[in-house]
Amino acid sequence: CALVVDSLLTEYQKTITTDQGRKDYAAFAADLGIFRNKRDSLLALVAANDRIGTYAYLTSDVREAEEKLIVSMRAMQE
Repeated sequence: CALVVDSLLTEYQKTITTDQGRKDYAAFAADLGIFRNKRDSLLALVAANDRIGTYAYLTSDVREAEEKLIVSMRAMQE
């Protein structure tokens, strides 16, 4: 799935024609990378069957990364 998303993002990046668009895309790409890292850490907690740690991490770190990703995604749409 990530390969498909990355491929689509590469194609989208080729269509950006403004400096602001490139800046917004760079912020989105950085936020996506952070989100993916947080997601992978979350999956490790799930695999370790750490329910309390999973919930705590999900409701703090992952949620924060997700919210930041959504903001940067919306900025690209404007």
